[in-house]
Amino acid sequence: MTGALVLCGSGEFTPAMETVDRELLSRIRPRARVAILPTAAGLEDTPGTWVAKGIDHFRALGAEPYGVMVLTRADAHDTQLTLAISSADWVYFSGGDPGHLVETLGASPVWAAVLARWRAGAILTGSSAGAMMLGETTFVPVGRGPDGLPTRVITRPALGLLSRVIVAPHADAIPDRLLVEWADLRP
Repeated sequence: MTGALVLCGSGEFTPAMETVDRELLSRIRPRARVAILPTAAGLEDTPGTWVAKGIDHFRALGAEPYGVMVLTRADAHDTQLTLAISSADWVYFSGGDPGHLVETLGASPVWAAVLARWRAGAILTGSSAGAMMLGETTFVPVGRGPDGLPTRVITRPALGLLSRVIVAPHADAIPDRLLVEWADLRP
């Protein structure tokens, strides 16, 4: 039995997700343990912020959230961080850089622990880059404009949980001309 798989375009840990997260929590045990992994933000200065936001959000919903600071490839092989996943009822990956996320987690003990929990019934959620890594292929931004939006992307193999799928979050914020251009990049 696998748990629910939730792909979010964005909005993690905000009021926009409150109804969805409350409903999902109602399907698992009271005081559910929610592991928050800011791995995709490992190249930024925001991982602590993502964890703090996630803890505030899920604590307000009655869960027992905690951060798992897997930010580097070495972290993804750390025994203590791998063990932190083993008791999670819900594993939640926030946004950031999908390429970094795939490089960090691919074929690692932490990723194996995440899959084991999901296959045992835990919820697995990815938001933005956290969702992008779950497909067979992911877009990876290689250039950004002054607005922060990608100006150029490439594709690369992702973690392959969803075969023949490319997850493209924030599609409502990307100009149509870029979406058409990027659609031609799919393998």
